[in-house]
Amino acid sequence: LYNTEWERLGADPNMLDLVKWHGAEEIEHRSVAFDLYRHLGGGYIARYYLSVVVIIGVIGLWVDGAAHLLSQDSRFKQYKPAVYKPWIWKEWLRISQLDNRLLPNPLWLVSQQLGYLMPWYDPVHEGSTDDALHYLNHSQAAKRATLKVA
Repeated sequence: LYNTEWERLGADPNMLDLVKWHGAEEIEHRSVAFDLYRHLGGGYIARYYLSVVVIIGVIGLWVDGAAHLLSQDSRFKQYKPAVYKPWIWKEWLRISQLDNRLLPNPLWLVSQQLGYLMPWYDPVHEGSTDDALHYLNHSQAAKRATLKVA
């Protein structure tokens, strides 16, 4: 929701609006699963270990998805991209260190999850509901979606 870099780099305005709309929606319901987990008796120790597994799993799935897409591109056939091959991880790191800032550094991405591992974590501190609602009230994509639902 707060990313200004993609716009500066000339991202398609419609795609940027969709991504930011999604971010605003995530902020809007950020506490639902967390609150349900706690309501059902979920504690810190289980949350800690489960989140480590999920962080590893999600990053693995992202890289596997990227490898699948890259394997369909003739420019990368020689590498035979796969999640278990070091090349794709090195390539991610290399691209993240370029000045274009299109991909986040994998270590930065993991560091953003560390707050969740703290006992005092609460998703209510992630993003601003007012900012999300303001964006949703001005988003062309959200307005078009509202027209189609009504």
